[in-house]
Amino acid sequence: MKLKKIFDKIQKIETKNLILREIQVKDAKDFFEYYTSEKICKYLDWNGPKSLEEAKEYIYTWRKGYEENWILPFAIVNKSNDKMIGTIIFSEFIGKRADLGYEICEAYWRKGLMYEALDKLLPIVIREFDLERIQSIVFKDNEASKRLLDKLKFNEEGLLKKYSYHIVSGECIDSYIYALVL
Repeated sequence: MKLKKIFDKIQKIETKNLILREIQVKDAKDFFEYYTSEKICKYLDWNGPKSLEEAKEYIYTWRKGYEENWILPFAIVNKSNDKMIGTIIFSEFIGKRADLGYEICEAYWRKGLMYEALDKLLPIVIREFDLERIQSIVFKDNEASKRLLDKLKFNEEGLLKKYSYHIVSGECIDSYIYALVL
């Protein structure tokens, strides 16, 4: 299935507190705001947009990416204020496998919202793309992300020494690989 077709088929996915939908250029301000957090950038292998214009460019690139069938980005939107508070990205669709990445605005950490989003979204993506494996790379010291993946029934498969290049620090750091094998 073409990645873009999921948004044609499913306009938005709702949970108790969230809306999961196609990322849009109108999200650029919110996208830029939450990537200004050093705490978020600490756990990314990229350093996020440096300006509102750069945020728009990232969104354009991601939208082009799902039209070209290499990335599937979802905006996480807070239902109560219609603010985009994070993203969930599926990429590297190879055979029946995909990679998973996600971020959420620091103000929404430890509220169970990423779990709420992924618990709803994972079964849909697995079904729509007939996946047998979803994997995620987690920086060694990202305890919250490791707990989230454990709760979602992902299994830790191993420690990858100096696997991730952290642009902000300029260092290669150890990361864990987690996978949900179906």
